[in-house]
Amino acid sequence: MKRIYIPLILLMLLLFVSCKPEEPLVKQDFALATVVKITLRDHATEELMDQLFARLREIEERMSMVKKESDVYKLNHAQGEALQVHEDTYYVLQKAKEYFELTGGYFDPTLGSVVELWKIGTEEAAIPSSEELEKALTHVDGRQIELLDNLQVRIPQGAVLDLGAIAKGYAADEMAKIAKEEGVTSAIFDLGGNVLTLGDKEGKKFRIGIQEPFSEILRGSPFAILLLSNQTVVTSGDYERFFEEDGKRYHHILDFRTGYPVENELASVSIITDSSIRADALSTAVYAMGREKGKAFIESQENLEAIFVTRNKKVSVTTGLSESFILEDSSYHQE
Repeated sequence: MKRIYIPLILLMLLLFVSCKPEEPLVKQDFALATVVKITLRDHATEELMDQLFARLREIEERMSMVKKESDVYKLNHAQGEALQVHEDTYYVLQKAKEYFELTGGYFDPTLGSVVELWKIGTEEAAIPSSEELEKALTHVDGRQIELLDNLQVRIPQGAVLDLGAIAKGYAADEMAKIAKEEGVTSAIFDLGGNVLTLGDKEGKKFRIGIQEPFSEILRGSPFAILLLSNQTVVTSGDYERFFEEDGKRYHHILDFRTGYPVENELASVSIITDSSIRADALSTAVYAMGREKGKAFIESQENLEAIFVTRNKKVSVTTGLSESFILEDSSYHQE
């Protein structure tokens, strides 16, 4: 009998081991001015994780405003001369100009001259003078970016590129592409709240928390859950980076017309689609548009959904999210 049962027991153990789900591999680091967390649920190796973060670093090195060897830094200091850039930078600038035109300037990669005045997110953050803002605004116009042949780019003297509202989305798309090529079918790429999902979790959609915009803790408890598979969600809001002076909050999403932080009824906007670079750029633009204009814009586009949260905790979602949006916090009212 022993000769019969021992092989059967071994076979059962082998079957149990082979059916056991693979343990997720998780790595977290800081890049593109935010915390980046990658979760690989299958085909997960340290070598692949290193490859993904290396790709992230490449993009950061090319699009940083402060790293002196980056394409963006060099263009901002080129005194109006044309420079050859990496194809990554050229592609992102192509998309940036596309979203500038699509949104009527609500997404503008040349807002850097104004961003530099406010210094929001640093200890030197302060309200610029009206004269400083007026001068900086003369250099804000996405149409002035010239994309020439052979990866050559030229911006006018005084213009300042800032790709902070689009680079994270591009990085997420690029890392997901690499993961797919390596056979990964289930993963999450979280770049400071810019979340891209690849596949699902054991046959069910990923449950992605939507940031509570009124929490004192950034990336704190979510007020809602979004069910996603092979989609991305990017949230923009006034709670992410700001400073207060005389009881008033000054946040980092700036109005291209006035140079001041956008003022409307919105606390946050989340954009859902299948391209993270698209969601990244449009989340900023739609927030700046305000709720009514933002809704109209979303409805005019294909494969684009949104969640709007107002300062008085009213929530509205577009029709395509009716079965994937779950309101968790009873202090909010869904319209």
